Amino acid sequence: MKKYIAILFIPIILCGCWNYREINDRRLISGAAVDYNPSTKKYIVTFEAIDPMTEEGEENRGEIFTIEGDSPFDAVRNIVSKSGIKFYWPHAKVIILSEELAKKDILPILDYIYRDGEMRNDIWILISKEKSAADILKVKEKEYMPIPSFRIDRILKMESQNSLIGLRAVPMDEFIQRLYEPNQNPSLPGVKIEKNNGTETIIVTGLAVFKKDRLLGWLSDDESRTLLTIEDNVKRGYEYYDGEIPVGLKILSSKTRTKVKLVDNEINIYMDIDIEANIIELGGNVDYIKEKRRVLMKELEEKKKKDIEDLIKKVQNEFGVDIFDFSRYVKAQQPELWNKVKGDWDKVFDEVKFNINVDVLIKGSEKKDSPIMVNN
Repeated sequence: MKKYIAILFIPIILCGCWNYREINDRRLISGAAVDYNPSTKKYIVTFEAIDPMTEEGEENRGEIFTIEGDSPFDAVRNIVSKSGIKFYWPHAKVIILSEELAKKDILPILDYIYRDGEMRNDIWILISKEKSAADILKVKEKEYMPIPSFRIDRILKMESQNSLIGLRAVPMDEFIQRLYEPNQNPSLPGVKIEKNNGTETIIVTGLAVFKKDRLLGWLSDDESRTLLTIEDNVKRGYEYYDGEIPVGLKILSSKTRTKVKLVDNEINIYMDIDIEANIIELGGNVDYIKEKRRVLMKELEEKKKKDIEDLIKKVQNEFGVDIFDFSRYVKAQQPELWNKVKGDWDKVFDEVKFNINVDVLIKGSEKKDSPIMVNN
């Protein structure tokens, strides 16, 4: 009887070993970076992958794999055939594209990601501000999350829910949807490496502006926050104002109403912006809460208006495309006019006149209603 029991256990043991080896030859992709080599005309794809067999209590910092190919798919196929490892994409969080590739043509990358059955449609797309997109995935942070793709994913998820920093978080399906629509010019967040005393930290910063599928230029973080205000996409967040003393503000609400009018045969766009905020920081003993609250609100209104006017002028003069999606207001509010200009909207947009009105209400302070005063 004992012999039969032993024989029954042999297949179970062998099966367990076979499964262990099979899992050990697989990796879960957490993110990928794509560069382009103009001299060889090849795509350079870098994967950040996680070993599913990491022991409990052992830190998994991820592995880096890099391969070239004539196309994105060719590169993926090459790395599988050369490494003998099966890579799985459903857990991938981010795709980082080099600036050079974004200026050239990103459609082959988007097509492969969008068409592949394992890819998630809500994967984040970013543009690297480093020379190589792969450099972002090679950063080994000590203070924060050790896997770069997961850290970027956490930042963008938080931002998409709260607009705390003022970044635009763009999933792949949203970017592609804007490519499909006429007179739509999408944008993507940037990512770079910040170096301080020998320590490298990944920073999501700036906004890459596109004309359809090609990169035109960049907006700064401040300009990106202004763009969200124009688009009426500010949920809440924080702003810093350097007036008589530095002031930190918590945005409670922001509402932008946009109207289109034809004045003397010229398109005029009117924006009324209402912002409510609380003071969360005072960098001095000026009483902006009781004595000078109206002064502060007036200064904030003038600054916000100037920021909006400056950004619109920059986009009209440097990019020559409507990244704000003003065309939807023209289409909805002036349909007859839209039928005349829709075929040449980007050129028409350059001549549009803007009238900006900003109202800021400082409701109070988060906790204390007076500054800290030093008695001399």
